[in-house]
Amino acid sequence: MQPCPNCGRTELSPAGNCQNCGLFRGNEGYGQGYGQGHAPGQYAPAQYPAGQYQAQPGYQYQQPYGAQPQYGAGYQAPQPAPPARRPSTVPLIVLSVIAVILVIGIVGVVLVRAADDEDPGGGGNGGNGTTASGIDKCVVGSWRITSAKEKVDQDGTLIEFTARGGNVDLKDDGSGKIDYGSGVTYTGKVSGQNVTITFTGSVTFSFKTVDGSFTFSNVSPNGTATVKVNGTTTTSIPLDMDTKPAKYTCSGNSLTQSTDLATTEMSK
Repeated sequence: MQPCPNCGRTELSPAGNCQNCGLFRGNEGYGQGYGQGHAPGQYAPAQYPAGQYQAQPGYQYQQPYGAQPQYGAGYQAPQPAPPARRPSTVPLIVLSVIAVILVIGIVGVVLVRAADDEDPGGGGNGGNGTTASGIDKCVVGSWRITSAKEKVDQDGTLIEFTARGGNVDLKDDGSGKIDYGSGVTYTGKVSGQNVTITFTGSVTFSFKTVDGSFTFSNVSPNGTATVKVNGTTTTSIPLDMDTKPAKYTCSGNSLTQSTDLATTEMSK
């Protein structure tokens, strides 16, 4: 260290002043009593031979249970829970089938099907003779349906529908008409629910009576059968009529049809 130019002393205070005369000499030579100073950059960072130092491995995530990562695999969504079971309802197709059966089974047989096994003549005219067209005179006239019961076999279960009303007009020339007017309603229960089938309109046809049976032709329906479940309309289909032969019994003012599944009573 250079001596102080003012007093020739070399001691410096920590603030860089000459300890003898107080002349400020900066940090020149400071640090002799506190450890040797070093010029900036005197020591370079330690160097290690290539390959001597190996970095310690950091934490690496491992797939649990040795599972291999999969990328791009098709995502399979979880299966939805099955829907809650709905309360029992009447299938629409069942009602449609019932309506068709009733339309064909009732409209087509209002002219009665049950033969009187004890009738010695095998006919149902009660001895009244026939018209010029060969029609049993007993059946000729205007009839009112007073009671109708129809059982429909649906998958082994008999479902009964009942009604009253409707007019049947049978003329001596062999022409006929079934008229439901503004509506005749058959009522029943299906799967515990209230079901109604309302017939509206009419059906015209030609008929003959032979040996206590009706035969039909030239059927022309014009109307509908409307099905309701608990008061709500579910379907509506056209009227129809069965053209198969139908047996009957007739006596005076009474015309009755009965089979193992149906009974229809009419009166003049």
